[in-house]
Amino acid sequence: MRDVPSGTPPLVAYRLATCDTIKTEVLAGVTASVPAFVESSHFQARPEVSRAQDTGGVGVRPLLDASYARFPQSPAVTYLEANFQQRVGDFASALRFYDETLALKPLHENAMLGRAVALTYLQRHDEAITAATRMIDIRTANVHEAYYWRAWNLHFRKDLPAARADIDRAKALASTGDIHRLAGVIEHDQNDLDVAERDLETAKRPLLGGRTDCIARWYLGLVGMKRARWAEAAVHFEDAMDCYAITMAALGSKLAATTENAKLDPEFKARLVERLTAAIKEGQSQFHAAAFNAANNFAGGGNLEKARPLLEVAAKDPALDKFVADLRRRIGGPPRVRKRRAVSDRMMSAHGYLRTF
Repeated sequence: MRDVPSGTPPLVAYRLATCDTIKTEVLAGVTASVPAFVESSHFQARPEVSRAQDTGGVGVRPLLDASYARFPQSPAVTYLEANFQQRVGDFASALRFYDETLALKPLHENAMLGRAVALTYLQRHDEAITAATRMIDIRTANVHEAYYWRAWNLHFRKDLPAARADIDRAKALASTGDIHRLAGVIEHDQNDLDVAERDLETAKRPLLGGRTDCIARWYLGLVGMKRARWAEAAVHFEDAMDCYAITMAALGSKLAATTENAKLDPEFKARLVERLTAAIKEGQSQFHAAAFNAANNFAGGGNLEKARPLLEVAAKDPALDKFVADLRRRIGGPPRVRKRRAVSDRMMSAHGYLRTF
């Protein structure tokens, strides 16, 4: 890493500050001494954009605005703006800047991918499928991502054969937690249970970020239920419970820190608080649903000692009152093996995080 001595001419300081790693303090000094040197604003913004998902990009908007005002025809500038907007959760604005980037550089692969993701979050599924198809047709370097996002949208449309074909192509090109999780979900829906189990277990691997993959754990429970392996399903739902508990604790801590942080951009802060609150509410619902499913399946296997305390956990969610009352009646007598269904299959809101490119 090169030092930049005091008194270094602005142009030389700029080059040194952007050569190895970006030195934002040096670039801020360049801007202060030569306000017209807007190029430095663009590079100052880049590290802040990379952290914007958590910080909201404190102080980065003026830098981005200055860069865009001076260089509106630079795909590097428009793409950084799109990336920022996506990280802070403004997908409509992100889409605008992805479109501008692609108008300037039609084969900008990251912008193409970011556009497909933004369209997915905006629930413009047909357009997202078209955007991913364009990437697949020209075989971009990140084509496995295109197959993943097209599969995600096709699955949302309940076109299982097409979604399966795409996720199989994605698996052949790359191994990520996202890909194996979605593959397992699609395979479960197609009753290809052996393959689904392998993919969902792969999605749980720590090296793929699977320690907190609650969706994979939930679907492993559903796979066990389809096989009528009640005890096996119950264990997976218990695992999902633990996962949701860990996730909710982390989200709760982040919500508290966000609420107390007076330095955050107000618009970003309000949007993040809303998202975190909704995620915690959904996580609580899934936690209690997983408790019920575990209790239900332990009961089906005759293990009432395990079923009863889990049922009391599920009973804390009023939305499950009818399910809980029915199971309480059933486990009052001798256990019966009967067809079981999960209390909730609503797991494919499957983006508990922001994808950024």
